[in-house]
Amino acid sequence: METITIKVKSGEDAQFLIDMVRKLDFVTSIETIGTTITPKLPKGKFSSETEFLSMCGLWKGRDISAEKIREKAWREIKL
Repeated sequence: METITIKVKSGEDAQFLIDMVRKLDFVTSIETIGTTITPKLPKGKFSSETEFLSMCGLWKGRDISAEKIREKAWREIKL
């Protein structure tokens, strides 16, 4: 097994390189040294939960909210 050390300018560049290298089937492991690299998630453009759920295929066209889902999921069981 061979080891290669690569230095990059920024965490964003490092993340890009790691994502590319992971796709190669002959790479057995990837280790980072230094700062922890966390991928940046895009910020949502939704102003409310209702707007978010209206865009989801599963909930599209349904009168549903997180509260209603919780009520069904945590309903009381009567013995």
